[in-house]
Amino acid sequence: MAKEKSKKVHLNIKGMHCASCAQTIEKALKDHSGVKEANVNFASEKVF
Repeated sequence: MAKEKSKKVHLNIKGMHCASCAQTIEKALKDHSGVKEANVNFASEKVF
């Protein structure tokens, strides 16, 4: 079995108005197939 390669991606997210927005984006990303982890930072408007 081949070892899976993973890649880290950092994204800028503009337009979040509250922490609830960040939680919604984080949940949607985590529900996407292929995404192992998503951390949305409301204050910096970034996803790690």
